Amino acid sequence: GRACQPQPLQSAAGDVLLWNGEVFGGGVAVADGESDTARLLAVLRAAGEAVPEVLESVHGPWALAYWHAASRTLWYGRDGLGRRSLVRMEGADAAAGCSTLRLCSVAVPLPASAGGEWEELPACGIGCVRLLPDGTASHLWLPRRASLPPPPPAAATLLALSQRETPPTDTAAAEAAEAA
Repeated sequence: GRACQPQPLQSAAGDVLLWNGEVFGGGVAVADGESDTARLLAVLRAAGEAVPEVLESVHGPWALAYWHAASRTLWYGRDGLGRRSLVRMEGADAAAGCSTLRLCSVAVPLPASAGGEWEELPACGIGCVRLLPDGTASHLWLPRRASLPPPPPAAATLLALSQRETPPTDTAAAEAAEAA
């Protein structure tokens, strides 16, 4: 869009999006002047359980955390090339008697009392934490299913040219290559 989108962005239904990225196309069409954050939130809300498919279709660098209120599900991840940082820490909160998941785009080392260490989130999938009616949580890692988009025609031509064998540089090698 024309201006930065304040975050977190929240819908009227209680969905929340924290987005560090840029949409350059793919499955999420953003009009000129439109906020890609606001557009992505609308697309994710409409996707229901198809959040991984939407995220795999986004072209551009990104990292996000998205809370889908209706399904009580937190989705998190980053683009398949890992161009935006996203770190996580899983641990336990002894005072609350529960497990914790912390996500951050930039983090400093925490004291040992924090209960864990930051680790870079792999770019090969999407994380999903669903809060179940009985108060427990289901935590899944969904491997990425989509491949990278095909290169533009000019890049494909350059790639094909770069994969050809290098021509011989001297006459004897050229004659040997022709004879073979």
